[in-house]
Amino acid sequence: MPQTVQVAVDRATIHFDKLYTYRLPQDRPLEVHHGSMVLVPFGRANKPRMGVVLGVDQEAPDQAQKELLDAAPGEARLTPDLLSLVLWLKEETFCTYYEAVKAVIPYGAQY
Repeated sequence: MPQTVQVAVDRATIHFDKLYTYRLPQDRPLEVHHGSMVLVPFGRANKPRMGVVLGVDQEAPDQAQKELLDAAPGEARLTPDLLSLVLWLKEETFCTYYEAVKAVIPYGAQY
């Protein structure tokens, strides 16, 4: 069972565009996989933001890491083909991780 995930966060400027590590909550189990859409606390004010899981780790979480707030149902996740397209777009074009995610998701499914 994964204990930490790397998340690409929505509305992160190009200067802050990286994968952020979050702990999975211990008190309530969340089904989280590669490509899962999640809600995370972001910034000093811990404002909730949408994100997509691009990495899953088994390593023990650091207590300084923030905890995931929620996750979308398992059916609402990116396929492996879409994930590889997101990573390719990030590397080959001038966009953030989440802009690449929005480019591959149909407009109505983003909400």
